[in-house]
Amino acid sequence: MEEERERWGSKFGFIMAAMGSAVGLGNIWMFSYRCGRCGGAAFLIPYLIILFLVGIIGLMVEWTLGRKNKAGVLDSLINCGFPGGKYLGWIPIINVFLIFSFYAVIEGWCMKYMVMSLSGELMAIDPGPYFGNFVSSYEPLIWLAIGIIATVTINSFGVRKGIERACKFMMPLLLVLVVILMIRSLTLPGAEAGIAFFIKPDLSKITWDVWLNAVGQIFFSLSLVGSTMVVYGSYLRSKDDIPGSALIVALGNTAIALMCGFVIFPAVFSFGLDPASGPSLAFITLSSIFQQMVGGRFFAFLFFLLLFIAALSSDVSMMEPVTEVFVSHFKLGRKKVTLLLGFLAFLVGIPCALLGWFLDLLASVVTTMILAPIGGIIVAVALAWFVGVKHAREEVNEGASIKMGKWWEPYVKYIYPAIILVILILGILSYFGIFEATW
Repeated sequence: MEEERERWGSKFGFIMAAMGSAVGLGNIWMFSYRCGRCGGAAFLIPYLIILFLVGIIGLMVEWTLGRKNKAGVLDSLINCGFPGGKYLGWIPIINVFLIFSFYAVIEGWCMKYMVMSLSGELMAIDPGPYFGNFVSSYEPLIWLAIGIIATVTINSFGVRKGIERACKFMMPLLLVLVVILMIRSLTLPGAEAGIAFFIKPDLSKITWDVWLNAVGQIFFSLSLVGSTMVVYGSYLRSKDDIPGSALIVALGNTAIALMCGFVIFPAVFSFGLDPASGPSLAFITLSSIFQQMVGGRFFAFLFFLLLFIAALSSDVSMMEPVTEVFVSHFKLGRKKVTLLLGFLAFLVGIPCALLGWFLDLLASVVTTMILAPIGGIIVAVALAWFVGVKHAREEVNEGASIKMGKWWEPYVKYIYPAIILVILILGILSYFGIFEATW
């Protein structure tokens, strides 16, 4: 099995692929509007605490389960004897497929605005009404199809020649784009107010809602949904360093998110706009800023190129767990599977592209509130209770530069699943209006 299964070509390639999964729209778009709604720097305190208490541990848990079983989540649950694993294993797989489907819609928006920036059309529109008319038309279906074709093309070439090769190109380019945009934003007149908003916390604004948003951001941004990182871990070799890689990916993901904050908030404050404008921040608020900025057309193109790369790299990672289960478990050909999944994702994406309320509903259910935490709990319980924490610690320490001590066992067995369970309960209560949270 060790020889038959695909493997990452190098540690750098794996880190870039994992970063490609983690560094997506969640870092650039979702992080910024959640941070803006939650008081700026006040959001960063719980975010960083949760990163170390949950995020890094979560990456280790999911990669360890995948490498231990040399399989994706479905076969991992079956192999470790998880009760009902052959059925429950489909929950995180279906969840990540739904995320892939609606994410492709937003990926299409990014491509549309990237092309508009390049042509100069973005400079002549009224951003608010234009975006509303665009998302309520049939045009997003065209961009949805293009986004899915790009994702299917990369995944059809496999792990090393497709995902790894693409991410080794996209992630360095993404970093360069972030640095260029950050320098431009920090040099805008009045940028100091945005910097202060982002680095000087008002502790009175740290509420339960802020904590919940921080937890949701960590889980979604790091792809801790019980599927993607499990299958990425299954392509690791026994000599690969799981704890060290988890630390690099988590900190690298956070560094990109913080840099994107320094792109967006100085610009927003420089032009006197609302940092808490929500999901419209990227497509309406920032479009208005680019129209007023010297060199705005060029920087708009770079920004929406950045968004597109982030969306594409994440969509590639979210398609892989679904592809893997049909290739490994059902022994089907990868190219046929990716074509079929692309077609099905387009069908699911149609109502998301045409009905804003459906997109919002699907995004809230599958990312933060219900399905994502369920997938996380399943994986955590499978590793800690059925593989066994002793065997799990032996596996995570195999090839590790930083060895996990005895403390890791009770943490993974009790504390980590308990945190996810609290997220799930509060998410359900929030969904039904019993507990108020702005996701």
